[in-house]
Amino acid sequence: MTGQPPHLAASYRAPAAGYPAVSRLLLRHLAGGFPPAVAVEVRASGSRPYVAAGGWARLAEASLPEPVPADADTLFDLASLTKVVATLPLVLLLRWLPRVQLSGPGRSVREGLKALVNGGTGYSAVWIGQFLMELANSIALLYLYYYLQDVIHYPKPGTGQLILVGVATAATILATVTVGRLADRTGGYRRYAMLATTLLAATGFTLAVINSWDPVIACAFALGAGYGAYQSVSSALSLTVLPDQASAARDLGIINIASSIPQVIGPPVAALVITVGLGYRGLFAFAGLLALGACAAFSRVPRD
Repeated sequence: MTGQPPHLAASYRAPAAGYPAVSRLLLRHLAGGFPPAVAVEVRASGSRPYVAAGGWARLAEASLPEPVPADADTLFDLASLTKVVATLPLVLLLRWLPRVQLSGPGRSVREGLKALVNGGTGYSAVWIGQFLMELANSIALLYLYYYLQDVIHYPKPGTGQLILVGVATAATILATVTVGRLADRTGGYRRYAMLATTLLAATGFTLAVINSWDPVIACAFALGAGYGAYQSVSSALSLTVLPDQASAARDLGIINIASSIPQVIGPPVAALVITVGLGYRGLFAFAGLLALGACAAFSRVPRD
C-alpha cells in the first residue's frame, strides 16, 4: 500500500436532505492519500442520520499485512478539540486565583538540578516515577482499538472502545475524589502512589493474557481507578519533595517535564514494541513493567 492512494471503501446511508458538503469534501481528499481515512455522521431533527466512511482505519504493517477499511464505527481522536475546551476554563480560573508571593530568591538553576540528581528529598524518585507512569499510560491506550479488534475479536471495536473509555472515566472520577480525601487525611501520598501503580501494573499484565470481553470491562474499571488514584496523589507528592519552596514553580516545572516527554515518545515506543514481535499483548505487558518501575521509584521517596 505504500505510495498508493487508499482504496475508497466508503459506505453510505442516504440522508433525506441530500449529500452533506463536509462529507463530499473530506471523501474527495481520500484519493490523494490524506487524510488516510474519514468517518462522518450528520444528524438533523426529524430525519435519518447520514453516515459515510472511507479510506483505511489502519494501514498495512509488518506484523499485520492486511489493512483495515474505515467504517461507520471507526473512532478518531478528539484530543486537539478537548484541549481547547479544557484549557479556556483553566485560563479563566487562573485569572481569578489569588497571587502567591514567596520570600527569598530561591535556589539557582544549578542547585536545583543538583537536588534533582542527588534525590535527597525524593525529588528525583518522583520525577522518575511520574515519567514511567505517564509512559505506561500513553502506550497502553494508544492501540486499544486494534487490541479489541485483533486480540479480543470484539465485533464492533469502535463501540467497544467507547464503552471502555466510559467505564474507565467513571472509575477515574470516583477514585480521584475518594483516594484524594483519604490521602489528605492520612498524609500517605507515597503509600497511595505505590498502591495505584501496583494496581495499574497488575491490570496491564491481566490484559496481556485474557481473551474475552467481560474481563476487559473489569480491567477498564481497574485502569480508571488506578489512574485516578495516581492522579489524585502524584501532584501532592510532588509538593512534599520540593527542595526549596522559594523555587517551587521552577522545580514543579521540571517535574512536569516527566509528564510531557512520554506524550511525545509514547507512540514510537509503542510502535517499536509491536514491530519487534510482541504484538498488542506484549504492549500491555510492557506497560505493566513500566508501572512496576514507577512503583519502585515511588518507594524510594522518604516516608510521609
